[in-house]
Amino acid sequence: MAAAPNGDAYTTDVLPYRVYPLETPTLLEIAEGLYNLIHQTCHNRCLYYMIIVLQNGMQPLFQRVNVDIASCPNLSTAPYNLAGVGLGSNTSILEFIHDGTNVPWNYKTRNIQDVLTTSCRDSFIIGSTYATKPHMPYYGHIRIINIFTFSSPTDIRNESRLIFAERRNGQTRIEKLTDPNQMIYTNKRSFFVSEALDGVLKMTNGSVACNLMWDYEEPMLESFHDFIRRQQCPEIHLQSDMIAVGTIINDKLKFITAERRYDVNLYDRNEFHCFSNYGSGGQFISDITPDTTEYEGYFNVAENMSVIPFT
Repeated sequence: MAAAPNGDAYTTDVLPYRVYPLETPTLLEIAEGLYNLIHQTCHNRCLYYMIIVLQNGMQPLFQRVNVDIASCPNLSTAPYNLAGVGLGSNTSILEFIHDGTNVPWNYKTRNIQDVLTTSCRDSFIIGSTYATKPHMPYYGHIRIINIFTFSSPTDIRNESRLIFAERRNGQTRIEKLTDPNQMIYTNKRSFFVSEALDGVLKMTNGSVACNLMWDYEEPMLESFHDFIRRQQCPEIHLQSDMIAVGTIINDKLKFITAERRYDVNLYDRNEFHCFSNYGSGGQFISDITPDTTEYEGYFNVAENMSVIPFT
């Protein structure tokens, strides 16, 4: 057993996942990248190379783009209202994958608490996924925000949000989840683990389109693509800032082609789910006012990826 800092042996050296180190730049590489940038060359593993890639990749999509290394704002304050303060170190991605067994998608679940209480201490976990009955109290989209402290494996602060459309009237409803036992998530999903977080996106002005999951009374029998097609798809006028969280994984893109109402393919892994303080949100699809909507994002780089099978 691995001893905790307070002397309690509550973690285990036997971990239920595999860890894959990711290539992330060191301070020396960043310094070399800056030197090379000044001399019109750039080391392909430095942060400045990442800035150039992001800048060039997003330039055709926006009227104005600025990518830079910056200090993160206090994310525990408005308009973010997250459980953690800001960016940190010891970063990794937890990716939950199913093993190909022939079971309905909404029964491919995993209790993330089982994983995090064996390996993550004093960490901020963030991401987004789906919730389904009977594992969770409602069907819906979840924004995951949790803090884990050194004091005890049961000392978990759960500040997740669950958003869905009510069946009886179609109205959007947001529920706050505080029970540490309500951490069972459905289908393939990725989370970022750090003393901070991976991706926070703030949207301002105009309108956006989001998929919104219905709260079904009975367990769903339809396929995942049929489920995507049947989601409510509201157009949301941004009364004030809307916050989205998620992860971006650098590998071959995969799309959910079932969602084409806005002629936009949804990414299978790089998802962002949105929440606001005025009762709107869902899985982000696209803005519908490209000349008006503004984005401000803060991201960190993962050092490792842990791949965890659903059970």
